Amino acid sequence: MLKATIYGEQIEAANMPALKRKASKIANGYNNAVDEMTVTYGDHTVTYYRFNRKEPNNTNERGEWK
Repeated sequence: MLKATIYGEQIEAANMPALKRKASKIANGYNNAVDEMTVTYGDHTVTYYRFNRKEPNNTNERGEWK
């Protein structure tokens, strides 16, 4: 089971794609240029970032978690 923290919320998922999907749903509500998610698996901690871009027509293009 993977656990992550994003914007102060704790989420869990069985695999990484499901965890990224849950994190994206939370992060989309903030409309920030950069989103940060800290993933914990056992004793290991990894930080993922998503860089978003604001388009000239005032829409947001969401990046990928890396």
